[in-house]
Amino acid sequence: MFVKCTPVIRFLFSPVEINSKYLMWPILMAILRRNAVYITLPIAGVVGFIGYNLESILSDKYTPYNKSILENRAERLAEEELADPTRVEKLRLNTNVLERNLSPSLQPK
Repeated sequence: MFVKCTPVIRFLFSPVEINSKYLMWPILMAILRRNAVYITLPIAGVVGFIGYNLESILSDKYTPYNKSILENRAERLAEEELADPTRVEKLRLNTNVLERNLSPSLQPK
């Protein structure tokens, strides 16, 4: 006597034995593919947390401070200006003060 049933029930109660190890991989991959967005963020967070802590353990914590190139340049220029007090730009006149607003008719040719 045969009873009508769905293919799922027929598959579950079939006498053919299927190795469940190979049957589970497609199901697992389908679940992972469907929920990839929800799975990757926690995994990335855990990997980042572990990497951050490993870096803090393995790296040197007592690295001396090095001045930047701009700081070194500013310091060098300040020392050069202070070395010779007569070389101040404001003390030297590059042009004659009276020739600033000179009319065109009075300008030298």
